[in-house]
Amino acid sequence: MQLSKFKLVSLQTKILGCFFCIQMTYLSIHKNPHLLNHESIATGMKNILIVVFLLALQLYCNQSISQKRIVVLGSSTAAGTGASPNDSSWVNRLQANYRKNTFDNKDTLVENLAVGGSTTHNAMPTGNPLYNVTNALDPLPDIILINFPSNDIAAGFSANEMMNNLRYLFQHINNNGVDCFITTTQPRNLSEAQRQIQRNLVDSININFGMYAINFWDDIVTSDGSYLIRPEVSINDGVHINNLGHRLVFERVRQKNIFAVGSPLPVRITEFKGLIINNKIRISWSTASQERDNVFEIQEALMV
Repeated sequence: MQLSKFKLVSLQTKILGCFFCIQMTYLSIHKNPHLLNHESIATGMKNILIVVFLLALQLYCNQSISQKRIVVLGSSTAAGTGASPNDSSWVNRLQANYRKNTFDNKDTLVENLAVGGSTTHNAMPTGNPLYNVTNALDPLPDIILINFPSNDIAAGFSANEMMNNLRYLFQHINNNGVDCFITTTQPRNLSEAQRQIQRNLVDSININFGMYAINFWDDIVTSDGSYLIRPEVSINDGVHINNLGHRLVFERVRQKNIFAVGSPLPVRITEFKGLIINNKIRISWSTASQERDNVFEIQEALMV
């Protein structure tokens, strides 16, 4: 359930109106004690119940439209290394993107727990309690994004170890009622054998996590089959991406439309109304989320 700012104001107006009714009932009884009978008491109690109900409804509505929260677990790329200024990092671009179309400038909060040098082992419940999955789940966010591009393989861990950790994290997060997205590995100027492992992991992540996998490989890898990082997206250390690289991987996250993944339709309609005014039909609707929403096409059907 999502309410517009106008509806919240309307709801608050109704609550104030009910308080006014109670006050008038009290003053009427206070000035005219002979009116204190069963009917007046029943009316007063009814007003009180209405206020209690509306206050409860307001609390529910406020919780329903509360700020969304994304937590990022990862290593130096997610932490912003290579981006200058740091606002150009893919995580900070994501935060800025969610602040564009909202009246309170706080549509979605992105909390970044990424730290340079981390591997998937550090994100496990046994990892550093400041940056692990346990901390990411407290309090429960709406989505957790996991981005470990290459440190596991560079540190000598096997592909199986990395995938087992990612599968555990994904299932553990899902078991807590939170959606989880896993980015693929990224190219890095490692040994030839390690670069091949990095490439194989792209397929493993896509196969294992399906629509919850995000492709961080294709836009920043060389096209010659060497699986090196493209010079134009690198800060020339063979590891980290620059501003262009951060923008490209951010676009991958944005295009994934993470709040709509798993939804049966590209648009979620929360309200639809039709009115006849001066022999013309006027329709209006509200949506909770939209995807590919450049235009709505209205069609008419004659009932026979």
